[in-house]
Amino acid sequence: MHFRFALALLVAMPGPALADDAACQRDGSMPEEFLKVMDGLDGIVTLVPPDESKYIGEEYAAAYKAQSEARMQVLVARPMYYPHMFHVEVETARIQLKVLTITTLAPRERVRMAAFMPAHVMMMKSAFEDVIAHDHRGTVSKVDRDWAIGRLDLELNDIQQYISCWVDKI
Repeated sequence: MHFRFALALLVAMPGPALADDAACQRDGSMPEEFLKVMDGLDGIVTLVPPDESKYIGEEYAAAYKAQSEARMQVLVARPMYYPHMFHVEVETARIQLKVLTITTLAPRERVRMAAFMPAHVMMMKSAFEDVIAHDHRGTVSKVDRDWAIGRLDLELNDIQQYISCWVDKI
């Protein structure tokens, strides 16, 4: 429910009637800049050991397939569960974003692919907030937490501007 509300709010946000010319001159750099931000986000949250990441991924799929609430609760109680889910969200968004770096991508396809990025950003933000809520050891500093939330909010604006610039080109 929280995600649907946030997505509805994002869609309802007023955007510029026409894209800002200065911002559109640099619109090609938005994907690369956001990829750097994602590297920073990835570095803030505890890295999950590969064997633990594999276990969580496989167990999550099995618990989901079996519709086993008890199995899911055991999985969620693992200390690395939330960091793992965050890194999965970042990697999913990174893959989508890398498509936008393809210089030969047609404007219509670019807009179509970019239209999914706000949802990815909201999923990353939600996963990051879950990490913070379950970070009982204080592994994420307040400075890093504030930076990450602020950057994700700014990226939503940048994505909106990016889409607007490319729509104007169609």
